Amino acid sequence: MTTPVITKMEVYPVAGKDCMELNLSGAHAPYFTRNVVVLYADNGEMGVGEVPGGKKITNALEECIPLVEGTKVAEYKSTLLKVKKHLDSKGEEDVRGNQTFDLRTGVHVDHCHRSALPGSVRKAPGCSRM
Repeated sequence: MTTPVITKMEVYPVAGKDCMELNLSGAHAPYFTRNVVVLYADNGEMGVGEVPGGKKITNALEECIPLVEGTKVAEYKSTLLKVKKHLDSKGEEDVRGNQTFDLRTGVHVDHCHRSALPGSVRKAPGCSRM
């Protein structure tokens, strides 16, 4: 059995209606945004991850597509390090922000890739659980 390879990464920014009862941080615009990432492997499996929305995170996820596609699922840690190195090389300050929501783009990009992989990671030869 060979280790699955990521053949395709898709990024979907989505929005929906929100209300005060759904927001832990207080009042804001009457909608929410999220980014959904779908990863496809050559063995037919796919994984889905989601993180907060916003153009900055969407752009960062889209920039990472060439770094993720073609990589082995078993080498996800190496892939995540390449993604981190790419984001760090841009020279932008990636700070938490003064609120309950974590604004660091890199944290969300990393989390989205990790959350899209677990189904394949558990089954792939040579993979340890995350």
